[in-house]
Amino acid sequence: MKKILAIVLAAALLCAALPLSALAFDPHIIYGGQTGCRLASWTFTQANNAWLLWDVTFKSVCDGRVLETEADHPNLIGRSVIPTFDFEGDRVTFNGEEITSDASSITLKEQNDLVVFSGETKAEYQISITEKTNGVPVVLIDT
Repeated sequence: MKKILAIVLAAALLCAALPLSALAFDPHIIYGGQTGCRLASWTFTQANNAWLLWDVTFKSVCDGRVLETEADHPNLIGRSVIPTFDFEGDRVTFNGEEITSDASSITLKEQNDLVVFSGETKAEYQISITEKTNGVPVVLIDT
């Protein structure tokens, strides 16, 4: 009886531990920063995007796995922008399409997947764009 109770208790502890370890890693994000395969910087500049009110620089959070804007900018989601970025690797894709810094136009969503490839190695990043409001309507007129 003690052996059965010990087996049941061990199985219960193992099952209880599984959700915690599963939550520790997001299946859509792989740690970036591998040697020779990483995103060094990601920015939307006014020089490449005349409609921007200011440069939008992203910072790395969550051990370098997620990029977030440092300063809020209204009206980014759904807009086409030309990103400026530096990376170590062979090529970069944004939401599945290969892109080039200061040249490729991309359309932004709330969650965007960016992958840096170097041979067989890849570093995946998630770029999150959250538009915060203070309750006051914002109207931007693009002429």
